[in-house]
Amino acid sequence: MQSAATERGGAWSIAKIIAKQEGVRGFWRGTSAGIVHALPSISIYLTLYEQLKSFMDGDKSIHASFRPPVAGAAARTLAVLVTCPLEVVRTRLTIPSTSSMGQSGVIHSLNNLFREAGFRSLWTGITPMLYRDVPFSALYWSVAEATRTYLQTSPLVHDAQWLSSQTHSLQRRDSHMASSLSINLVSGVVAGAVASVATHPFDLVKTRVMLHDDGRGVGTYARIRDLVEVEGVNALW
Repeated sequence: MQSAATERGGAWSIAKIIAKQEGVRGFWRGTSAGIVHALPSISIYLTLYEQLKSFMDGDKSIHASFRPPVAGAAARTLAVLVTCPLEVVRTRLTIPSTSSMGQSGVIHSLNNLFREAGFRSLWTGITPMLYRDVPFSALYWSVAEATRTYLQTSPLVHDAQWLSSQTHSLQRRDSHMASSLSINLVSGVVAGAVASVATHPFDLVKTRVMLHDDGRGVGTYARIRDLVEVEGVNALW
């Protein structure tokens, strides 16, 4: 999952290895770096997504179905470019045996990486990261909106809403809220699952490059091809 030694194992097998070697605290290794990365990444992504979507909503020449994926892809691109160094540090801090970072803090780890490998090393794995995150966002919003629209117009949902309309106003309001929450939850789960499965090979390559960058300058698709030749198609998932 996070190192070459464990990537071929199942999640439960890897969890047992972590628990045996590092204890319960091992499951939260790199949490501080993850938070430091997530805060600016999510802030940039959601803010820019809403701004772009609002802008495109005012342009009727852009089909409504294209607006969420385009806004999501553009917003994610900027978020990845800005926060990639933090993702590199987060990934390496998660695996104690992959670098000399040890238990260093995020800023100290960034300084070490810069001194040891130069400025460009801070964006190690940026290409597979873009291949992962940009299509993920585009797929996620496309599938989420399509699923939400389908569920909102589904006869089954309409029948449930009609039944709820026969009750008094307070129950009607609560039922409507529950229905909206359920639709949004299902839409998000379906979209997340589809996008994750579709982009996981790039996530795998991104992690390996960030952990074991050999400086060969091999392209993302070449790495995927090599991975399939050595370990088989199943290794991509």
